[in-house]
Amino acid sequence: MSAVAVFLKTENPEVDVPRHSASRSLAALAVQNSARWADAAKTKIQILTLETWKQFKSRVRPSASQRKSVPKLLPPFKPLNLDLNYPERGRESSRHPHYAIRYNL
Repeated sequence: MSAVAVFLKTENPEVDVPRHSASRSLAALAVQNSARWADAAKTKIQILTLETWKQFKSRVRPSASQRKSVPKLLPPFKPLNLDLNYPERGRESSRHPHYAIRYNL
């Protein structure tokens, strides 16, 4: 698979040396989104917007600019202090069992 030369809007495909390249599939996708074939042999494309090649690729192919997803741990879970374990007889506290709910402790 040969690479297709990519030229920005400010570059001249007839004179300038290509600084970027793309695969044929990416070039065809780019032509559908703000680019044109710069020659009949379809070996050069020119972007029609003032974006850089990196910006254009990330817009045309968003998955290329996204990093691979890395699993992250959830923050430590702090359980609500619900005093639902009623104390045994003889060890009662003066606190109401639903004190934590009422005062968001």
